Amino acid sequence: MTLAKQIQQVIQSVDAWDDTFIRQAETLVKNFRQERIARQAEWFRETASRGRPRGRHNIEAWCPLNLFARKHNGSLQIYWQLVYRDRSTKSIGYKHLAKKRSGGYDLRRLLAHAKSFERDLVAEYEEEAQLQRLRWAQVTGLKRNLTQLAAANGAEGSLMKRRRGKES
Repeated sequence: MTLAKQIQQVIQSVDAWDDTFIRQAETLVKNFRQERIARQAEWFRETASRGRPRGRHNIEAWCPLNLFARKHNGSLQIYWQLVYRDRSTKSIGYKHLAKKRSGGYDLRRLLAHAKSFERDLVAEYEEEAQLQRLRWAQVTGLKRNLTQLAAANGAEGSLMKRRRGKES
C-alpha cells in the first residue's frame, strides 16, 4: 500500500469525525435548554413560595438568550442568539450576537443578557462550546493538511513533488 493510499484512508476516517462533532454540539444545545428549563422551574417555585403570583407574562423569567448549533457550508456553527417577539406582528425574531476575533463570545456581553438564575449555566456552556469550536478548527486544519499531503504524494508515492512555477 502506497503512502498516498494510506493518507486517503486517514482522510476518510477523519471525515467520519464530522458526525461525532455535530452530535456533540446538538447534545450541548439540548442539555443547555433542559438545564435552563429546570432552573427556570426552580426559580418559579422559589417565587411562588415567597408569595409572588406567577403571571402569564412574567418578564423576570423570560430567557432571551439561546444556544444553537448547525452545520452550514461545511462548517460547524455553535452560536448564541437573542430571541424576541415583535410587539406589533407577534412574530418571533432572532438577533445574532457578535463573536470576538478569537472565535468565542465575550462572556460579559453574554452574561448581560442572561437572567440571574442562568448566569453560571451560560458561562459553563460557553466554555464548553468554545472547546468544541476549537476542536472543530483543529480537525478542519488536519483535514486540510492531509489533503495537501495526499496531493503532494499522489504521484507514485514520491514524498515531495515539486510544483512547477514555485521554483525560484
